Amino acid sequence: MGNNGRVCVRQLIRQLPPLRWRDERIRELRATNRTQKARLEALSAELAEWRARAEEEPRRDGVGAPRTGPKGLPEAAGGPSFQYMLESERRIAVVRRKDGPAPLRISLAGKLYSQSIARAAGVRVPAIYGIWNSIEEIDLAALPEEFVLKSDRGSNSKGVFPIVRAGDRYQIAGIAEPVTAEQVLDRLREAKEARRAPAPYFAEQYLHGREDGEVPPDIKVYAFYGEIGHVHLRAVGRHADNSSVVSKFVDADGTDLGAIDPSRTIDPTLALPEAFEEVVQAARTLSKAAKVPFIRVDLYETADGICFGEYTTRPGGTQWYGVEHDRVLGKRWERAQSRLDADRTAGMPLEPDTLEPEDLPSSRRPSTDRIARRVHVAGHVQGVGYRMHCSRTAERLGVAGWVRNLPDGAVQAWVEGAPDAVGSLLDWLATGPRNAEVTGTQITEEDPQGLSSFEIRR
Repeated sequence: MGNNGRVCVRQLIRQLPPLRWRDERIRELRATNRTQKARLEALSAELAEWRARAEEEPRRDGVGAPRTGPKGLPEAAGGPSFQYMLESERRIAVVRRKDGPAPLRISLAGKLYSQSIARAAGVRVPAIYGIWNSIEEIDLAALPEEFVLKSDRGSNSKGVFPIVRAGDRYQIAGIAEPVTAEQVLDRLREAKEARRAPAPYFAEQYLHGREDGEVPPDIKVYAFYGEIGHVHLRAVGRHADNSSVVSKFVDADGTDLGAIDPSRTIDPTLALPEAFEEVVQAARTLSKAAKVPFIRVDLYETADGICFGEYTTRPGGTQWYGVEHDRVLGKRWERAQSRLDADRTAGMPLEPDTLEPEDLPSSRRPSTDRIARRVHVAGHVQGVGYRMHCSRTAERLGVAGWVRNLPDGAVQAWVEGAPDAVGSLLDWLATGPRNAEVTGTQITEEDPQGLSSFEIRR
């Protein structure tokens, strides 16, 4: 065919009507090709990252180091391992929250309960200015010029607000401009809605370091029922800004352990607390007082000495400190469990001793009045064990009432009891058991009916 013939054919093709199915198929193939190409690039990048980690691991952990998974967790427990024990604790905690009563380690996460243990153990704790069951009860005007507003189970800095009064406004650490009292409470409400700041709430003493205006150094001690694993010294440049944090790890004698956690910014020049021996002794005392094999004891070095912050039952993150130190901490966990079991066998009470603050005005103590709430729970909440787990949780908290399925697929509950217990159950209702998918809850205030038990209604 000559050139003239080919030109005629092309002209005829252009005159043909478009084939919709063909054009759509071409677009689909092109889109699929782009998706597969992007996926290939992502997998290639991930493969390169894993190869780099595989090359780095022997250098970091030494010859003969065991193979490790994505979080550095040993693929097989060939010996003592702190991270292995900690991951097991986390998984067991999830099962317990869904299927059984709250264990002691979950209770220790409450800041007020932890402080009552420290107080009974003779360790200094911040002064408490007020405790409230709801955000609406909080009266900032009745508090001192400076204080820290906290959720009892606030997560990290999300439920913690260091505040200094500025005229008729309040300066929150990390916030540029002073805000009104209502804006302070709005921030707390936002944290609560994000499930980072459940009730109750309290205000405590604003702690200062040894120097004027200094933020007190944050001291995190990994303790094993009276034995120290290591001390994590942590200096924060700006409140809630993790990029400003530097760290140093030392043992119970103050010896620098080096960069055992490569995920941290290490500053070897960080000085030991002036009262380092007091830090170690306080951590030993508090870890035994908690009556668990492992606990992280968070302390502060203040102008008045070492002060208790809180217990941390299961520190977040990978918690990987290299094979050798992971083995050391794992051995200490095992020894701690053995000593704890022996003490329990000898008759030691299971629960820690506690001591409540004596100087807290009665007007600022949490109300003991009985309250009641009717709750409508929407979502995938039937056929997933929602009512059974609700009943178990209510019984554990000492809350009376009932729960039932509704014809529209929702669940309705009536709960009454002490405000803090009802508040805890309301938090649980908003999440439900493992297989539930709660899309929303409607809560109505009601008058208590004097119920004494909790039942599942049909």
